[in-house]
Amino acid sequence: MENSIKAICSTSTYLDKYHSNTNFSSNDSLLVGSINNRSLGNNRYISLLNFQLSELHPNSIKKAYLYLFIQDIKPDYKNSFSFGILGNYSNIDVAAIDWSSLPKKDYTKLLNHIVHGYNMGHYLKLMLLH
Repeated sequence: MENSIKAICSTSTYLDKYHSNTNFSSNDSLLVGSINNRSLGNNRYISLLNFQLSELHPNSIKKAYLYLFIQDIKPDYKNSFSFGILGNYSNIDVAAIDWSSLPKKDYTKLLNHIVHGYNMGHYLKLMLLH
C-alpha cells in the first residue's frame, strides 16, 4: 500500500438507552444493537470510537478501511444483524458523553453492513471511502 497510514482508536465507549446517564468507557467491550424487553420496551446500544486524525487532510484520502473484531453476536430472529456507521467530524469527549449529550448534527453516513454468525472470532474489513 502506497502512502498508507494506520490510525488507532484512541478512546471508545458504548451507551445504553436504559442507563442514559451512564458512560461505559471503562468497559473492555463495545455493544451495538437493540434488545426488546416485554416489560421495559426496546433498549438501544450504540458504540462511539474516537480516532485522532488531525494530521490528515480529508481531501487527500483515497481509501479508508475500518477493521472490527467480532467477538460475539446475539441475533434475534436470524443468524445475522445489520449495523450502520456514521461519521462525526466535531471534537467530542468520548469518556464524558452520555445518551443525552450525543452530538445532534454533523453526521456523515458512511455505510450499513450485515454481520453473520460465521463472522464471530474474525475481523471485518469495512471500506469507508473509495
